Amino acid sequence: MRTLRFLLGLSIMLCLGIFPVRALGETALPSFEEIHKKAAGVVLIGFRGTHLSQNPTFNQLLEKYPFAGVILFEKDIDDSKFPVRNIANPEQLKSLIQSLKSKLPPRALIAIDQEGGYVQRLHSRNGFLDYPSHARLGEVDQSSWTEKISHQMSEELSRLGFNLNF
Repeated sequence: MRTLRFLLGLSIMLCLGIFPVRALGETALPSFEEIHKKAAGVVLIGFRGTHLSQNPTFNQLLEKYPFAGVILFEKDIDDSKFPVRNIANPEQLKSLIQSLKSKLPPRALIAIDQEGGYVQRLHSRNGFLDYPSHARLGEVDQSSWTEKISHQMSEELSRLGFNLNF
């Protein structure tokens, strides 16, 4: 919660450019609540839990602030309370994304960092496809294979409900 306040505070400078500035006395300054809501609109937020019901604080934040979106991860490092961060298997993940979409603004981003190779949030051990790294694709150097892998990955992410991949 403290980190979110810090991020929202840092975003205030961005948001002040959104509000019209007129001569002193002509326009009231926006309230901190208005600034926080505008700042939330440029923030991708992460959370812990494979279901929204596991994190009531996060649910309260979703109801209060119109975040730009969320980013999902497979696991946390050294967190015994949530050894699995957001991703357990395809059915669970699709359900989580549908729940998120019902609570987020209509054009919200549902993000993941799924590059292939070492950087994969979706693994075969959880029921997803494994993908080669970009280095491996370059070593093989066959554009048709690279295109096939890229298409498979984008189809899987889209089918699950993601609309942004880093």
